[in-house]
Amino acid sequence: MFPGVEPSFIFLPTSFVENARELRKVFEGIDNDANLHREIVSPYSPEIIAIREGIRSGQVDSIGFVSWTNDHYSATCKVLSNPYEFGDSLNRCYASDLLPILRWAFSRLNRFAPPLQQQSIQSGLMDVQGYSGGGSCGIAATNFVELRAGLPIPRWQAEQSSLFRDLILQDLLLYHLIARGKTTTYSDWVVPCTRISNGEPPEDENERDSGDLQQLT
Repeated sequence: MFPGVEPSFIFLPTSFVENARELRKVFEGIDNDANLHREIVSPYSPEIIAIREGIRSGQVDSIGFVSWTNDHYSATCKVLSNPYEFGDSLNRCYASDLLPILRWAFSRLNRFAPPLQQQSIQSGLMDVQGYSGGGSCGIAATNFVELRAGLPIPRWQAEQSSLFRDLILQDLLLYHLIARGKTTTYSDWVVPCTRISNGEPPEDENERDSGDLQQLT
């Protein structure tokens, strides 16, 4: 990514799925109450709105995220026109509500909302943790996303998990040293992946959604 250039691939925060899950439950809980429903400007959080804005703009064409389920990390990616792909270093299945969550979060964004007839998410290539790779589910999941983002890195392998942990630690130490050396605030030396005005939902979001579908299909 170059300064001033919006990224085409967004690595969503780990909290994305859990936040979307809770918001979806709340919104569906009031969906049958017409009075409450009219008071809701948007069912989405500012973070999800920002992601949707990036997709609607046509700049974002791929996403990936790591999710935390039952004390374990796994990864999901959507790259260009390819279908969603799921990776798990324990060979587990994705959460049973993942497809409905994605349909809700990306509603009316055709390339990112899984169709109603889709019943499953395909599994992507990921090495399975053995004795030597235990405790590295988060690193394996992150590697799964980074590879699909096109980073020139090796694929995570269980027998080399200690090397991958060392590389992650090296990156964290480097980040720490750079951060300590900065005299400005954090917001002065990072660029947000998506931008929206004041973090507020766009006016008349329903019309924006339907109109922008033509750009995405």
